[in-house]
Amino acid sequence: MDDRNGVGGWHPDPTGRFELRWHNGVAWTGDVASDGHRFLDPLAAHPSPDGERNGRAVASLVIGLVCIVLAWVPFVFTVAAIASVAGAVLAVFALRHPQRLGRPMAIWGLALSVTSMAALPVGWWLSTRVIDRLERGSTPGPYEIAIDGCDTGRFSITLHGTITNRDSEAHGYAVTVHYLVDGALVASDRATTPSVEPGESVDFVTIGDHEVQNGRTAECRIAEVTTDSIIGW
Repeated sequence: MDDRNGVGGWHPDPTGRFELRWHNGVAWTGDVASDGHRFLDPLAAHPSPDGERNGRAVASLVIGLVCIVLAWVPFVFTVAAIASVAGAVLAVFALRHPQRLGRPMAIWGLALSVTSMAALPVGWWLSTRVIDRLERGSTPGPYEIAIDGCDTGRFSITLHGTITNRDSEAHGYAVTVHYLVDGALVASDRATTPSVEPGESVDFVTIGDHEVQNGRTAECRIAEVTTDSIIGW
């Protein structure tokens, strides 16, 4: 509220409750007027600054806190880019408040908004990484895979294999195995590997649940090899 120090007289009521309010040159009084009639304001003539709030300062602080989180999130960082500008503008207006109400919140809001702007390149970089992974999909790149054993048990067939990464970057693999008995598909299984560095190999095991009777021939075949963008990040 503007105290208008040294400027006494009738002025527009800063509280908005009446048309005019009397200022005695030092502070606002309870004498008010509307439509040519004078009244005594039953409310306090001097609202406590602690009871007043600068909505712009509060808004800038909230926006700044939200932006500092969203600026790092892939794709969502674009929302933070727009919101951070709005938060900074609100903070500047709040700092220009005549009574400097909410000044600490406005300063924090401005600082957080500016900091979130500085973090936007990180959100952009993470977005490009995600897009790159999605574009490559499940392509595993160059690799070598070998079946080290196809063992028949009483109620199952077990494959022992090895996969070698021949690509220039790490991959995590998903290997799908088909089990055949006398040429007919009877079961399948899928094994996943941890991230395999270029030039390194990793062993994997899959099991097909099927009873193989005596005299019948069991066979293990690699059906598909893919890579998971999350495994191979």
